[in-house]
Amino acid sequence: MPTFGTVNACINVDGTSLPEYGVQTNEAQREVTCWIPSEVGKNFSVSWYTTNLSIETEGSVFLDGRNVGSIIIRAYTIRRPEFASEYVSPTTCRDFSFAPIKYTDDDGYLSVPTQDVGNIKLTIWRIELGEIDTQFSKFKDVPDVTIHERSKKLGAHCVHFGDIQNATPTTFYKTNKLEVLARFVFKYRPIDMLRANGVVPPLPRQEPVKSARQGGKRKVLDISEAIEIKDDPDEDIEGRVTSLKKELKDLESRRVKKRKVKVENRELTLLADNEVIDLT
Repeated sequence: MPTFGTVNACINVDGTSLPEYGVQTNEAQREVTCWIPSEVGKNFSVSWYTTNLSIETEGSVFLDGRNVGSIIIRAYTIRRPEFASEYVSPTTCRDFSFAPIKYTDDDGYLSVPTQDVGNIKLTIWRIELGEIDTQFSKFKDVPDVTIHERSKKLGAHCVHFGDIQNATPTTFYKTNKLEVLARFVFKYRPIDMLRANGVVPPLPRQEPVKSARQGGKRKVLDISEAIEIKDDPDEDIEGRVTSLKKELKDLESRRVKKRKVKVENRELTLLADNEVIDLT
């Protein structure tokens, strides 16, 4: 889990934090960046925590460059917020999930900024809590990201906003931002893309399992394996030898007939293909 100062953060999917790769820290910017794997259709949440409980903090979240709101944590509150949805009104919201980017050959999209597509940004502020904000501004309904097919983001994912649903009523406050405590940038990409670019270790190689037919020569039948010989003094050995010889002779006769039929069938096939019969 990336950490800066007294703050740590992560992205959760199915109740578990996603693994982070290539974690880098910029002390001057108070910023931590890393890569995480994304999967189409999976809902996710942004979570953080500070060990300094004596201050009031605000976590502001940006998805693909778009501000989707913030959560305020009061002083001496032991709480790890789960920012999983955007409030559309004080009583309704819509969840976040990963989705494929839509591509177009319309040159009108060449000017669409793409530098923040594929990024989840979280900024943690130390704040002073102000009065209740009664002027809730409804967020605009934004369609899924569409960019030009010549974009360097080819094959990447974007954030999808789900259907509007009822939410626990919440109160919005005005705040005075005093200082940035930490910044986190989670760069999400498909796991195959991360492996292809060397960000994630490749999967271990698996040796192919050879079938019986692939594994070398065919086993030659050994007569000693096919015929069980018991040492029985009362057994009519001569009679059994005579019987086995007769059976072997019958098998040889059947094999010769089978070969002859195959040859004759092949000659008939050749005649049919050539469609020429020499009567001379």
